[in-house]
Amino acid sequence: MRKDIKIFSFIKFISLAIIAVSFILFYAVKIDNNSTKTRTLNSIINDNALLKLKTQKEEEYEIDKNKNIIIRFTNENIKVIPTKESKIKIVEKCNKTLSEKEKFKANEKDNELLIGKENYKNKIFLNNRYEIIEVYLPEKYSEDLVIEANSGNVTFDSISNLKNVSCETTSGNISGEKLIANNDVKIEATSGNIKIDEIRSKHEIETTSGNISIKSLFGSGNIESTSGCVDVIYNKLDNYSEIETTSGTVNVKMNKNINFQFEGNCSSGEIYSNFDFDYKNKKGNEAYIKTGKDPFIDLKVNTTSGDINITKCKTDN
Repeated sequence: MRKDIKIFSFIKFISLAIIAVSFILFYAVKIDNNSTKTRTLNSIINDNALLKLKTQKEEEYEIDKNKNIIIRFTNENIKVIPTKESKIKIVEKCNKTLSEKEKFKANEKDNELLIGKENYKNKIFLNNRYEIIEVYLPEKYSEDLVIEANSGNVTFDSISNLKNVSCETTSGNISGEKLIANNDVKIEATSGNIKIDEIRSKHEIETTSGNISIKSLFGSGNIESTSGCVDVIYNKLDNYSEIETTSGTVNVKMNKNINFQFEGNCSSGEIYSNFDFDYKNKKGNEAYIKTGKDPFIDLKVNTTSGDINITKCKTDN
C-alpha cells in the first residue's frame, strides 16, 4: 500500500513538473503572426524588467582633452548616448535594489577614466535582475572610447568626433546608429550579432558566431565572420576592403560611384552579381571584375561555405 502511495506521489510530482514546464514554454515562446519572430523567455523577462527600472546611481565626471574613457562591465547592458553637456554622466538603472557594493565605480588614473564594477554573486537567471548602464558622452569629447562587455548588449546613438573606438562583447549583441572616428573603429562580438546603420572610419569588424549588418560603410578595413552572414553597403572605399566568412553568405552592395576591382572566391558556393564578371572557372566560385576609372579600390571577398552576392546600388545611399 505504501509502495503504491509512493508511486502515485511520484507520478503526481512528474505530472505537475510537466505542467509547469509546459506553462513556462508556452509563455517563453510567442510567435508574432505579422513578423514571424520568435521571442524567448529571456526577452519577455527583460521587457517586463524594463518597465520597473529605477535609477540606482548617477554621477558626472570632468573630461580632459587627453583622457580616454574605458567602460568595462560583465553582465550589464550598456547604452552610449551623445549629450551637449560638458561632462560625462553615468546612470545605472536596475529593476532590483542594489547595494553599494553592487553599484558601479569610477577610477581616474593618469590619462584614463575607468568605469565598471566588481564581479558579484547573486546574478543568476532566477534572480531576474536586469541592468542598464547609460553613458552620456559629451559631443565635444574627442579622445578614445573603449567598451568591454561580457554577456551584456551594447547599443549607441550617433557617436562622432572620436579618435578611436573599440567595442567588444563575449556573448552579447552590438547595435547602433552612426559611428564616426578619425582613426580606427574596432567592433568585435564573440558570440553575438553586429548591426550598425553607419560607420565612417578605418575599421575592423569581427564575429565568431553571429551575423554582421552594416547599412552604410565608409573607409577601409576588414570584416570577418566565422559562422554567420555578412550584409554590407559600401558608400565609399578609401584604399581597400576585405570580407571573409567561414560558414556564411556575403551580400555586398556597391555605390555606383565607387571605382573598384573585385576578387571573389568561395570554396563551396557560387558568386552572383549584376556586374559583368569574368569567371575564372565553370563552377562560378571564382570571379574578377574591374569597374569604373583608375585609380581602383581593391575589394576582396572570400567564403569557405557560402555564396557571394555583389550588386550595384541603383541610387546613392
